[in-house]
Amino acid sequence: MAEVKKSAPGGAGSSGSPSPEDGGGSPRRDGAGGWTRFVTVRPRLTLLVALVLTALAVLAGGGVADRMGSGGWEDPAAESTYATEALGRQFPGSQPNLLLLVDAGAAGTDAPAVAAEARRLAERLDAEPGVDGVGSYWSTGSPALRSEDGRKAVIAARIAGEEKDAAAVLDRIAPEYRGTHGPVEVSLGGGLAVRHEMQTVIQEDLLRAELIALPLTLVLLVMVFGSAVAALLPLGVGIVAILGTNAVLRGLTEFTDVSVFAQNLTTALVLLGDRVNALDLRRLLRRGRTPGAQRAGDGEGTGWGRAAALVMRRAPVFAVLTTAGLVLLGLPFLGVTFGTADDRQLPVTASSRVVQDELRNGFPGDPGGTLTVLAEGAATPAQYAAFRERIGALDGVVRADGPVTAAGGHAYFTVVAEGETVGAQAQRTVAELRAAPAPFETSVTGQAAVLVDSKDALAERLPWAAAIIVIVTLLLVFLLTGSVLIPVQAVVLNALSLTAMFGAVVWVFQDGHLAGLLGFTPTGDIETTLPVLMFCVAFGLSMDYGVFLLSRIKEEYDRTGDHEHSVRFGLRRTGGLITAAAVILAVVMVAIGTSRVTNTKMLGLGVALAVLMDAMVVRSLLVPSVMKLTGRLTWWAPGPLRRFHDRFGISESDALAPAKEDAPAPAKEDAPAAEGADATAPEERRETAPLRR
Repeated sequence: MAEVKKSAPGGAGSSGSPSPEDGGGSPRRDGAGGWTRFVTVRPRLTLLVALVLTALAVLAGGGVADRMGSGGWEDPAAESTYATEALGRQFPGSQPNLLLLVDAGAAGTDAPAVAAEARRLAERLDAEPGVDGVGSYWSTGSPALRSEDGRKAVIAARIAGEEKDAAAVLDRIAPEYRGTHGPVEVSLGGGLAVRHEMQTVIQEDLLRAELIALPLTLVLLVMVFGSAVAALLPLGVGIVAILGTNAVLRGLTEFTDVSVFAQNLTTALVLLGDRVNALDLRRLLRRGRTPGAQRAGDGEGTGWGRAAALVMRRAPVFAVLTTAGLVLLGLPFLGVTFGTADDRQLPVTASSRVVQDELRNGFPGDPGGTLTVLAEGAATPAQYAAFRERIGALDGVVRADGPVTAAGGHAYFTVVAEGETVGAQAQRTVAELRAAPAPFETSVTGQAAVLVDSKDALAERLPWAAAIIVIVTLLLVFLLTGSVLIPVQAVVLNALSLTAMFGAVVWVFQDGHLAGLLGFTPTGDIETTLPVLMFCVAFGLSMDYGVFLLSRIKEEYDRTGDHEHSVRFGLRRTGGLITAAAVILAVVMVAIGTSRVTNTKMLGLGVALAVLMDAMVVRSLLVPSVMKLTGRLTWWAPGPLRRFHDRFGISESDALAPAKEDAPAPAKEDAPAAEGADATAPEERRETAPLRR
């Protein structure tokens, strides 16, 4: 009976499990393998089912872009949300989301013909279905609604309803009001117009990004696989995945669907068989090479193996320098200032951006950017007046107006704060307004108040979300490796891989460096939720690459028990694939980064940077150097956890290996390579002990 004699992986107390040849280990976990065999045995049937599901996904996902909006950032339990909803019910005109900028030119806003035309436009707008609370400079005389040069004034209104319904009303009425009307020229702005135009621009930019990324991705895939047919497979699977995702997004609030990505990929490398390598375009590059030269170049990944060996020989130097460099790149994030997206996300030529620039630069106060204080409860005129004087005297308050009253003890005051609409002073004013004593119940809303509440909600829930991510990551990596140290390394190194992204986000997009080159307007802050989104995307991608590398290292370590060889082997086998995948993904994200909307540009370029840093710096330098320093301790786990892993652990080999009784007998292998020899081609130099009879 054949016996494989090898050193126990990890030594005493190691978490390494016996190999299948030893006949030991845990019971076979064959769920994934069974499913794989099912779809590979019936490839045509599986492909037919997948095609039917894809067709249904196309139907289900149709029109998904039209149903997606840019809202949903507010905390539904926040004070500002409550105040906004209450004001919408009691005072529809108190929260305008549509502004008509009326340009009277040299005649001025008070010219009789201009005033008559403006009133006619306001009356016509007030009669439109779905439009509430129309007010204007000509009806109120408010100086906040007229420009300082007296040439322009504002008609303010609110389009009620959900965002998609309000956008439909805007699409219907906008052509009727935009343009020349007698002696005036009318442009449309306000929060609704900004969000609607932003959504339109993003959709156009994403379409352009797809047209840029798809051909470049195809070229890169051909370079990686060397086969046009093989290159088209992941591209086609990606398109199918997008269609499935659209269907999920379309019905997310009603049901949860499952992507057919895995089935499509598995069914396609089977149907084509050897024909997957048809149309090998790299043959042109190999013409003229001698057979010996071709064989000399057949050592796949030897460069990565040599690089890993070099890094591990100087492990302390590479570990310290790489970590220090990543931390240094992330330092700008310590100065991050969180804000909210506004019209300056749009290009300077966007129509709603032009209107908002006029309001910001030419008016004494942004008509759509004031703070609103809702008062609920019975009060006398004297009490209202005293409260107005109290809040008007607060530091940073330019003006306080009101009250506007309604039956049932409801009233509201408007407050104009110094500085930017959502700047630091406006946020401090929100806190002071909420703390101001009053003889009635008060609640504050407005853009700055929404930002304050959103930041508070994130600060409250983000630690819990981070804890869940860390715990799940630690558990899954432990189930894969059986090690206590490797999961901790994975979390820490993945976090380090994101430092460059976060530092660049602040240095470039908040502080404005490279703004001219990249074509955006710096606002001095970063949209509050964007770093969270970028973290989730980039961390997930980096963990994906990390698990791919660790699985190769783990399999080789289980086979040989040689720690350093296993690290070199893992880098050699996966370095090219991870880098190619990272480059392809970076191309896609950079294409998204060409968007004219700043947040989309930030997302695309930031994630592209994070992916490249993770693949080319963290996986190539930091991982092998750290694993060299931790040595065989890398694979240690206490007894109870080892037994838990033996029972519940996961690995690709469990799923893909044939059943034990069907496995071929192990072939005799070469002796270990001598110390100092080139260990970058483990396929030729197996570091396992010979078989003994």
